[in-house]
Amino acid sequence: VWSTPRDVCRAGQGEVPLPLDVEWVFVRVDAHKRPLTPLYLGPFKVLSQTRQTARLQLGDRTDSVAIQRLKPFRGSEAPTPAAPPPLGRPPRSPQLGGVM
Repeated sequence: VWSTPRDVCRAGQGEVPLPLDVEWVFVRVDAHKRPLTPLYLGPFKVLSQTRQTARLQLGDRTDSVAIQRLKPFRGSEAPTPAAPPPLGRPPRSPQLGGVM
């Protein structure tokens, strides 16, 4: 006889929402990571915030990020903004031995 669980785990329950007065946040990297790479990038400046998303200043551009991926920066001094991660494919390395 199979029993059904009575307490179903729901996503979002028990999570602490991002405070409305936070100015700087770290962004969780959800992509596959090599060992010993940081889980979060940042800190980045929060420009505005809704219930589900926050608009962040990423270098010279802005982007909207889900609140669940953010972690508040807890520091006494204003941090220096982090450089945004590079977009696209990495530059091609020069070939050794001349032209193929």
